[in-house]
Amino acid sequence: MSTIKINNQGYVGKSVTIINGKVIIDGVDVTPDSKTINIQVQGNIEALTVDACDIIAVEGNVGSLKTVSGDVKCGGV
Repeated sequence: MSTIKINNQGYVGKSVTIINGKVIIDGVDVTPDSKTINIQVQGNIEALTVDACDIIAVEGNVGSLKTVSGDVKCGGV
């Protein structure tokens, strides 16, 4: 499991999905009140699917990555 920060709020999980402004980590809705969404992952993550996000930074590897907009900084994909 990796440490996942959404707008500096910490979670633990292995899969992140953001669709239509809803943030889902391992099937649990953790959508922040803010319209701005920043994702930071420390460790390896199995899947990252994002339709819109301001910042995505992964300090590790991503098994599957899908993004519509935004730059992604990560180890290996």
